[in-house]
Amino acid sequence: MSEAAFWHAIMHRRVGDFSSSKYWWRKVGDHATFPDLHEEAKKLTEKSKASEVTAFLLKQSRWDPFAFMDLCGL
Repeated sequence: MSEAAFWHAIMHRRVGDFSSSKYWWRKVGDHATFPDLHEEAKKLTEKSKASEVTAFLLKQSRWDPFAFMDLCGL
């Protein structure tokens, strides 16, 4: 279920249905890609000179899909 929920969450995010995406992220739980997503987000944030909005990505100790969804909804 975790893998299907992962892709379902991404698809809802891509079409802008943030509340449904968050629902599916709750179904995902902890996913194997989260450590890689965390590292890549930090690298991209550092490279792009983080704004006040994205600076929280540098402070996170692990990937938080809900915080990222909130960022996407801004």
